[in-house]
Amino acid sequence: MAGVVHRLSGAVRVPHIGWNEVRQRRSHPWLSGIPDGSHFYFVHSFAPDAEGDATLATTDHGATFASVVGGDGFLGVQFHPEKSSLAGTRLLQSVVRAIA
Repeated sequence: MAGVVHRLSGAVRVPHIGWNEVRQRRSHPWLSGIPDGSHFYFVHSFAPDAEGDATLATTDHGATFASVVGGDGFLGVQFHPEKSSLAGTRLLQSVVRAIA
């Protein structure tokens, strides 16, 4: 998977700590059951560019970045699903169903 990762900058707090909205860019089985615009818990200082074929969802924190990337056999998230309440639980359940 090609891409570029940048340090968050600008007028936003770094590290990015807290809840933020995840907007789905395209559908994927691992995102099934998760409403577009769900909130997840983030703790990070770097973020991948949103412009990539593998970008499944984006988030805004000073700039738009890829918060979910995925493809055949892989998934990467910029947030902590285990700390993200119901949305995180649904994501983990979708992944388990997909690989089981």
